Amino acid sequence: MVRIRAGGRSFCVVPSDTEPADPAQATREPIAGRRAGRAALRIVALGSLAVVTGWAATRAVGAARSASPAGIERVVIDDPRHHWVDDGFVLLEAALAAPTNADGTDQTAVWIRVPDGGVIRTRRLPDGRITLAVPPGTVLDRVESIGAQVADVRGTRFGSGGRQVFHVLRPEAGGGDRLVGYEWVAGDEGVRQSVTDLMASEVARRHGPRSGQRFAGLMDCAGCHPANKPASRVPSERGLPNRPTDDSGLYQLLAVLNDETALEFYRARNANVEDPFVSVGCAGGAAPRTARDPGGTARVVCSDQSVPVGRLDLVAALDAGDARARRICRSRMALASHLDDVGRQEFAAALRECAVP
Repeated sequence: MVRIRAGGRSFCVVPSDTEPADPAQATREPIAGRRAGRAALRIVALGSLAVVTGWAATRAVGAARSASPAGIERVVIDDPRHHWVDDGFVLLEAALAAPTNADGTDQTAVWIRVPDGGVIRTRRLPDGRITLAVPPGTVLDRVESIGAQVADVRGTRFGSGGRQVFHVLRPEAGGGDRLVGYEWVAGDEGVRQSVTDLMASEVARRHGPRSGQRFAGLMDCAGCHPANKPASRVPSERGLPNRPTDDSGLYQLLAVLNDETALEFYRARNANVEDPFVSVGCAGGAAPRTARDPGGTARVVCSDQSVPVGRLDLVAALDAGDARARRICRSRMALASHLDDVGRQEFAAALRECAVP
């Protein structure tokens, strides 16, 4: 998720021209413990330009010079069709599907890699909500594709003491599958602006000034991921997604481990409205109304202006052999292998639905 500014307001949205190769193939476990033998991703440190393998690798295997701004590293994914599966990531399939475009070709997948032995910590907030914190070394990527072509990658790498390193990648100019972009330490506004200028200028060169301006407005990663944001009471409250975040500022872990959550409508189509295993209500208690536009796209409207909420009957979906339900359970099983004892207790019902002891 990233934030876009328009008319003095800011909105967290997903870039609409972007998604993963086949999510159905993204099912390998465990989250950590497997690493590809080849150099699927390279980081090029601008300044020293040390080329290394992996998000957190430390051994330089090449060097050059660059006049690019300090504090920025250029990152490259040579083979996005295999990178996440082959480099030890696991797909995080949320209980409620992400919105898409009208024809469903714009798809989003979220991938996570937790280090071997890493523990996801759980605690209860003063307002009673359960929250999670991923361990240092965790990498999470949101991958958006149009059809089979990966078009936009946005993610973060967690360090010690709450430090995060953000990264954004796009298809390389000239065609092909290779993705290129930059990573930078969260919290340095000057560096973030330098990355924005670098990437927005390239987008503008390839797609025109309006696209460049729009891209520049989609780079407030930290602003879209505040820690422990509660679920919105009204749609797009404060320009943020309707779903809650955890201690790490992430949306997806809670979305995987809960059958019920707020629905998002930042794209034309929300497939949950059409899912026979999903029931939809309104956070404020009003009866929901489904509205369809002339093209057949369905939306949920709450007369009390509250946020539409979906609930998945995962057991029924599994009994029916639903493929997405099986992916949800694989995601829960993978997370369960890293949850602390508190987390396994708090999410026991969700894990039992997937027969996780």
